[in-house]
Amino acid sequence: MTTVTDAALTRAAVSVVGRLPPPAKLAHMACELYLRMSEVGLAKNWSFDLAITQLDLADMFGLSTVHLNRSMQTLRATNAISWDGSRVVIHDWRKLTDIGEFDPTYLNLEPKPR
Repeated sequence: MTTVTDAALTRAAVSVVGRLPPPAKLAHMACELYLRMSEVGLAKNWSFDLAITQLDLADMFGLSTVHLNRSMQTLRATNAISWDGSRVVIHDWRKLTDIGEFDPTYLNLEPKPR
């Protein structure tokens, strides 16, 4: 990873954690994870496995488990995403990116000529 990419990831993380409401934070995380996991073959057909507990997610975002669960329910109600156990399924990418204010350019995932 280059220093520029690392700095972009840090700026995006600080912006997301500090500014977005919890459902949007979850949407942003799901978008980023999907793209990153797709790059290495761990996500396809708009779904991926996320073996993490709600307690761990709540800790990551500085929320109580109750608030995290409510945020997940709010996000599910948009019909943009669903969770079935550890399986995350994205039903509407555009809606999910809008909710999470997600712009993938900071990930720098496009292949570069060598």
